[in-house]
Amino acid sequence: MCAELELADHFLGRLRGLMLRRSLPQAGGLWLEPCNSIHMLFMRFPIDVLFVRRLAEAQGVLEVLAIRESVRPWIGMAWCFAAEIALELPAGRAAALGEFPDPRTGGNHQSLVHQRLALGAGRGVPAD
Repeated sequence: MCAELELADHFLGRLRGLMLRRSLPQAGGLWLEPCNSIHMLFMRFPIDVLFVRRLAEAQGVLEVLAIRESVRPWIGMAWCFAAEIALELPAGRAAALGEFPDPRTGGNHQSLVHQRLALGAGRGVPAD
């Protein structure tokens, strides 16, 4: 999924995020934890954002709560207050990860993302 996934799990890392970067590699991403909202100030490129949380009943499985595609630089914002983690990806990458049931229907929200985001090394970082 993401060959170059960065972890931002401390205050300064989450504060800086992707700000002031020129781009994000197509196979890259930023894992923000804890995080339930993002802003796009000082961003130069659009991103896709997946808001997820860990499923207590299934160790190593994440539930996708919301997907925000092509969040615009400088003026964009996105949030999902129930989320524990935000995964920022290059614009267009969220659609390539698989199909997602509409969370408003009350489905179980299973998707390819859940299978690919098996947690590795106890750090909350997806294993490839």
